[in-house]
Amino acid sequence: MFFFLFISIFYHEESAKLSYKTQNNYNLPVDYQYFALYRRVLKMILQQSCLQDLVSSNSAPDQKWIQRSVLSIEKLIYLGHYLFGQVDAISEEKITNGSIDIIYESGLITFINTKEWDNFLPSLSQHFILDDRNSIVDKNLQPDFNHRIKTELGLDLKDIESLLAYLNNLLHDSEPPRLCTLKEFIAILKSKTNSPYIEPFIKGLILNRENVTDIKKAAISPYTGKRIIHKPLLTLTIDGTECILTDQFSLLEAFNTFFQNNITLGKIPKEWEQVPFLKKIRNDFKDRNKDILENPVEKLLKGYNVDYDRNVKTLYAHDKGHLSINKTPGEIDFIFIYNDTVYIADCKNLTKRYEMQGYYQDITKFTDEYNLKMKEKLEFMRQNLNRLQEHLQIKLNKPYLVLTNFKLEGIFIINTPTIYVLNGLYKIYTFNRFDLFIKGDDFFTKYIDWPEKNPIHKITWPFIDNLKKVIKPDF
Repeated sequence: MFFFLFISIFYHEESAKLSYKTQNNYNLPVDYQYFALYRRVLKMILQQSCLQDLVSSNSAPDQKWIQRSVLSIEKLIYLGHYLFGQVDAISEEKITNGSIDIIYESGLITFINTKEWDNFLPSLSQHFILDDRNSIVDKNLQPDFNHRIKTELGLDLKDIESLLAYLNNLLHDSEPPRLCTLKEFIAILKSKTNSPYIEPFIKGLILNRENVTDIKKAAISPYTGKRIIHKPLLTLTIDGTECILTDQFSLLEAFNTFFQNNITLGKIPKEWEQVPFLKKIRNDFKDRNKDILENPVEKLLKGYNVDYDRNVKTLYAHDKGHLSINKTPGEIDFIFIYNDTVYIADCKNLTKRYEMQGYYQDITKFTDEYNLKMKEKLEFMRQNLNRLQEHLQIKLNKPYLVLTNFKLEGIFIINTPTIYVLNGLYKIYTFNRFDLFIKGDDFFTKYIDWPEKNPIHKITWPFIDNLKKVIKPDF
């Protein structure tokens, strides 16, 4: 029992605290990517505690136990790094088709970058931190969510956090120290509200042996909901009784993930699906999220006096013979004119990703869906250029606008960085880079001198494909 408590309190909670306190300034004392990987490993170790039958102890661990445990934890962290490193290497190879070498030597398998690719992607993605810092977040999501569930449940997330903190302090200081049992916790919550939905609400936050994901799936499917980052009330079976293990910053981190990556994309725990008002909140927040990126983009276009039309479902005509495009080729988020180009722009709210496997999932989303739809929209507009011209004359109040000498280009604007920005079929701007683009600083006109030492090539966008052409001219 003490082993998992030790990891939770002195490793996971401390790292969650550091992450939370530096989330806005990225002023970490260690490498950001290493720290993120380290924390993923700790979470995976803790998740496996759900599957163990643990035994309580009346005696506190001594120094020898701590030394042995630290060594064991270091070995587990090493193994976790190796596992996630394998998954990332395989995902990177799927993305690049040539950047990873596999070396087998002295019984050890090692994944490394080939000489031509060494540090290429990290060099290009170093600005992702700035893109992420300037990503669009609805700061009112959590207060609004808390207000609505308090109206229905009589409790909100802050109340649950405060109650857990109180119980942890009370029981950890008892003789002997112990954890709050799940049964005790639910009974206390029920005593504070008359709502019949408090139990399914809490069970949606519980990670236990029935719903925890296995090690393999945790590694290859990092966004599955059956993990501690989504279900922060970790349950340990101690002496046959389910007990709750969680702390303040682990809870805050999970709630932050819930509002950034889950509810705004229509994801809630399956236990909440049986609660009508929670389903209603989910649907409302998902609809609300559609505008979370579009509104700031519109504000930006207005601020720089860029002519635009938003949420285009119909091409207007002077003779009132309007043409609906709502179904074919589909609504266009923005049509705007900038310099000598008419841009067809769609906004995409992506899941925040921090590893290659997640980035690979984004690529699949673009190649299998978004790119095809953009191609359809561009082809339609080229075939109906006169209708587009007439529409813009009306909507922009520019009766003499002629598009004959304008280029037509499709772009995406996204809320959070992803590796496909570097090699997309169409240009993909994070909100931060779109802001710079409108100011005249276009990321897609830049190049990287390569290799880093004694550079002989200027690699331009699409960076991955163009590096391949340098490595293999017949690519």
